[in-house]
Amino acid sequence: MVVLEPCEGVALNTRWLGGAVERFVALKENFEIDFEALAKAMNHKTKAIIINSPHNPSGKVWKEEDFNRLSDLVKDTDIIVISDEVYDVLTYDNHQFYSAFHHPKLREQCFSVFSFGKMFHVTGWKVGYILASEELSAAYRRIHQYLSFSVNSPAQYALAKYLEIFDVEENRTLMQQKRDFFIEQFNDLPFTLQQKAEAGYFQILGYEDISDLNDKDFSVWMTEKVKVASIPVSAFYKNSTTTNSVRFCFSKKEETIVEAAKNLRSFF
Repeated sequence: MVVLEPCEGVALNTRWLGGAVERFVALKENFEIDFEALAKAMNHKTKAIIINSPHNPSGKVWKEEDFNRLSDLVKDTDIIVISDEVYDVLTYDNHQFYSAFHHPKLREQCFSVFSFGKMFHVTGWKVGYILASEELSAAYRRIHQYLSFSVNSPAQYALAKYLEIFDVEENRTLMQQKRDFFIEQFNDLPFTLQQKAEAGYFQILGYEDISDLNDKDFSVWMTEKVKVASIPVSAFYKNSTTTNSVRFCFSKKEETIVEAAKNLRSFF
């Protein structure tokens, strides 16, 4: 099992998948895919590759040409691509979402994973869906039947009704405004912004001009002393000790972001 990192926590712990052995491949500093490193990590034992676009924690969005290159790597193999695409409708600045399932070749050897929880901002509901070929879908359902079986009926009904009125563009605009408001409020603070999040709920900021602490200790310090919570980016790697950067969530009320910036200004 090849896993691209940084990645969300579940992908960091894949041993539950039938005793899988993980090979981790780091993205480049700008969170682009290192296809040469990915190719070197693959061998005749590789059963699956876990990818994520739009990406958590960076918000990076894969382009169609990225999927073309991935398709070239897995062609003539039985490798399954497990594509985490839960932020599919939350892309900003005209970045276009492209799914592994959109790809004419990859669609035959991929599972594309989506989330109503992320789409509708009800993440605690933990309700999602998967797109796959008829053959892979049948195999997946045989396993799913004995794991979670199905989602409770009230949640299914509520999500189905909300789909009737859900406005994708309005939703996208709302979240982009929240991202921009967060960046505006933090603009005069000594954090560094390498690139705006292209999608999702989160913005990564560097703190190399603020502290020499590793990112875990810096996050703990901010939480305890400044009362502002963040996630150390090293938490999204298997073995990384520090990245000098933290992930903030901008999917908040404006007054919450204003208060966080105010607290930080009192220290910096």
